[in-house]
Amino acid sequence: MTSSADKLNLANNHFEGEFPPEWTEMASLQELDVSSNELQGPLPVFIGSMKNLRSLNMAHNKLTSSIPRSIGGLNKLEHLFMDDNEFGSDVPTEMGQLSNLKILSLHNNYLIGTIDDRICKLSSELFLTQLSADCGGEIPEILCDCCMCQGKLNYLNWSMLYELQLLTMSLPFPMQNTSQWYISVLNQMKTEGDKEKVCKTM
Repeated sequence: MTSSADKLNLANNHFEGEFPPEWTEMASLQELDVSSNELQGPLPVFIGSMKNLRSLNMAHNKLTSSIPRSIGGLNKLEHLFMDDNEFGSDVPTEMGQLSNLKILSLHNNYLIGTIDDRICKLSSELFLTQLSADCGGEIPEILCDCCMCQGKLNYLNWSMLYELQLLTMSLPFPMQNTSQWYISVLNQMKTEGDKEKVCKTM
């Protein structure tokens, strides 16, 4: 666990239970990482009060219920990782208000419906370079015209992709066609996964 006046890293700490409301009371916090724990239950509505957040990582937990619409009020947010949880219902249209968003990861959940055009507009006109959701496969759970569409990949593959994201964000020069590069990486992982399935059935 690491923390400072504006950063709090609680990843991989075996936390259990619901998302503690006390975490949302740290008004100056810019980065919050609670990934890879055992957090359960709904995300509190007052998550929207953390107005200074630039990065929020809740991936790899067991958070449930719908995504609070108040999350659309985090207008400084650049990175939002909600993948590999048990969120259900639709993707809030209010996420289209996150005009500074660069990465939005929603895959490996139980979300349904259609990604709103206002969210896709972030991808086509502003800074959003990666939007991932469970919109792949023969019967997609989400309809999306602007997402990196995959079926539910395993934990290892998405963890690899996350590490690649961190690597590209740390490069001292801008990387062109970042979204296309991520897609090529995912396609390669999917191909390798399909080969492995074939081998196991032989």
